[in-house]
Amino acid sequence: MNFQLIMPSLTTIFILLLVGYICGKFGFADADFTKKLSSMLLKTILPVTVFFAIVQPFDKKKLLNCVIILVLSFGVYIFAHMLAIIITKVLKIKDNEKGLWKFAIVFPNCAFIGFPILEALIGPDGIFYGGIANIAYNVYAFTVGIYMVNSTNKQKKKIPIKEICLNPVNLATAAGLICFILSVKIPNVIANPLRIYGGLMTPLSMFILGGTLSRMKVKESLLNVKAYAINFFRLIFVPVIIACIIIILPIDQILKEVLVVLLAMPCATMTLLFAEQYNCDTKLAASILFISNILCMISIPILLVVLF
Repeated sequence: MNFQLIMPSLTTIFILLLVGYICGKFGFADADFTKKLSSMLLKTILPVTVFFAIVQPFDKKKLLNCVIILVLSFGVYIFAHMLAIIITKVLKIKDNEKGLWKFAIVFPNCAFIGFPILEALIGPDGIFYGGIANIAYNVYAFTVGIYMVNSTNKQKKKIPIKEICLNPVNLATAAGLICFILSVKIPNVIANPLRIYGGLMTPLSMFILGGTLSRMKVKESLLNVKAYAINFFRLIFVPVIIACIIIILPIDQILKEVLVVLLAMPCATMTLLFAEQYNCDTKLAASILFISNILCMISIPILLVVLF
């Protein structure tokens, strides 16, 4: 990918994040406000964006690519999980921290940052295939991912199967695929306003992330050595190893780009959410998230330029 193509997109995203951060510092984006915005984004805006990216004239090649990227996405998370297990064993990470390390290393931030960057760099087709890849993400995160962070919890909670099956993005993907296969055309009187609504995805996701980061303790996060180590594996080590395998596969270039872009993303926001829900080290999780979103502004363009 051309460096001149990547930087304007990342600069725009960074500025939007900065706006959210400033608003958070001045009290315009408190925890309750951003929580409601997050819910609206994940339950309505992101599903609308994914749905209309998938609803296109039927194409057999695209359908085959959907199957390929779905299978490869599961493969990516399984392989990343294996690497995370090896890393935590080699580094002799404490049992009460292993789950958090593994989760942070394996799962990138696909929804809040991955999708906006796919849209900026690749366009609608990036969202199209990103939506399919996200099915594997949701299934793996809400099953194996929960098991990772919940494994050292004495009072283990049940895995919410309904959250996997009834996830709004998964439902929108399924509905979009049905319309895609059946060549259903959505009337413009409905499609146009909803596409405008879906256009809120990038600015709103960055605003929410900025507001969330504004409430974290900067000094404490920046001095957390473990968070830097985890982010080395999340932002560089794991993406490079898996990307080197992906780029030699005999598949369409756009599939390679989508998979590698998603791999290059910072730690998932769910790292902190799951840490809170399953009684893990929330301070470490917050530090991981803060540092990851700062360092990714450097690592993403370097990785994409070098690999493509």
